[in-house]
Amino acid sequence: NFLDTLAGYSFLTPSTYHAALWDSGGVTDLGTLGGNLSIAYDINDDGLVVGTLQTGQTSHAFLWADGQMQDLNSLIPADSGWELVTAFGVNGAGQVVGSGTIGGAADRRAFLANPATVVIGDLYDLLLGFELPHGISMSLQVKLRNAVRAIERCEPAEACPPLGALLKEVSAQAGKQLTEEQAASLLASLSPLMATLGCF
Repeated sequence: NFLDTLAGYSFLTPSTYHAALWDSGGVTDLGTLGGNLSIAYDINDDGLVVGTLQTGQTSHAFLWADGQMQDLNSLIPADSGWELVTAFGVNGAGQVVGSGTIGGAADRRAFLANPATVVIGDLYDLLLGFELPHGISMSLQVKLRNAVRAIERCEPAEACPPLGALLKEVSAQAGKQLTEEQAASLLASLSPLMATLGCF
């Protein structure tokens, strides 16, 4: 990427290798999600890393952001029918390309995933399920919609201000117009999303 960070993998033992980053500070082991193997194929200028990792007897695509690795399958709709196996590239908008299977078929298909909009959609559904007073509900919804519009324009940096405003409002309203539990649920999804978009 433009910071001269390289993505790839490093052997820990002859049968174990992990996705890794190389920069002027040395090597960073990105780890796995419980298996022995992971490989990083791409890194964008915001430091988002994608690749593939072993999960039991299968392989899954991963997204690594802000020190956290996530199975990319957990960031798409559960009923999509897709199993994302390998992620080969990630652009500046956080969109991921790779290959996977759909509908249980054995042959691989190319995919384009936009995990940030899925997470925002989940946040929106969560928010509507709270049945909040009209004023705060609309205020939070507008911020989410503005973030989605920025992502759809392939301008992820422009999604950060409305998401930052949402983060502040949720934190300020915890125990007031939002219960502590409602605020915690929103923040649990919001913080990793902002990290994925490079907002922090």
